[in-house]
Amino acid sequence: MNKIYQNKNNDININNNVIFNIPFYDGSKKTLIDQYVSRVIKIGREKIDSPELIFTPNPEQVMLAQTDARFAAALEEAHILLPDGVGIVIASKLLAMVGKGKALSGRVTGIDVMSEIIQTLPEVKKVVIGGKTAPGKASHSANLEILGQHLPWLSGYQDVAHPTIEEETAVEQFLAKEKPAIVFVAFGAPYQEYWSIRHKTLLAKHGVKVVLVVGGAVDVLTGKLQRAPQLFQFLHLEWLYRLVQEPWRWRRQLSLVRFIKLTLTELVT
Repeated sequence: MNKIYQNKNNDININNNVIFNIPFYDGSKKTLIDQYVSRVIKIGREKIDSPELIFTPNPEQVMLAQTDARFAAALEEAHILLPDGVGIVIASKLLAMVGKGKALSGRVTGIDVMSEIIQTLPEVKKVVIGGKTAPGKASHSANLEILGQHLPWLSGYQDVAHPTIEEETAVEQFLAKEKPAIVFVAFGAPYQEYWSIRHKTLLAKHGVKVVLVVGGAVDVLTGKLQRAPQLFQFLHLEWLYRLVQEPWRWRRQLSLVRFIKLTLTELVT
């Protein structure tokens, strides 16, 4: 992958830092919400083709973009790419030490941005699409209590990679009923990115201004999964804590080894 991604947002200036040819957002979550998310919602544009898409690449997804043209193209569709992985921040600092770009100011995770949006924008209508449901159970709708707020929730699909006509109809009816300004999409990568792009016209039709993909954040915030304790977060071992809870993810962690190799290659070439 040798093409530098072009951020598609022309209305609001944001700071980006290109790492591995990907323009990661370089700023705080407060700045992101105060100067970007809030402003997008307040602008209240009536006729838009797409909501603002905020994706959250981590090292695993960086590696996926190196080999998967479809996912690389999906990242290009995003308006903002958050550095949701400490490995990306560390890599940027190492590369900056040898004069290759500048270091990212810090990690900005999907779960932290989601939490901040819920807490600081209580008056803005928000919904969740995706997240865990009972095995073998199709689309399920309910309210989720997250950080003291009740957010309308639609699980969406039994298999998001193979949606049925009935499931897609349920999604449209859900959006038409709730008319949210912000949608948190929780199918996990790469499905949440593909879903957001595929449905951007439908989302815009029903007044959605911002889409944030959040992966497993919903399951953590609702208590279905435990977030790593502060010690694990401090030691940058959240991935290990997640692996203990979901051991089936072990194959996906092999991409971290390839990410380290990519970083070392960039350092010496």
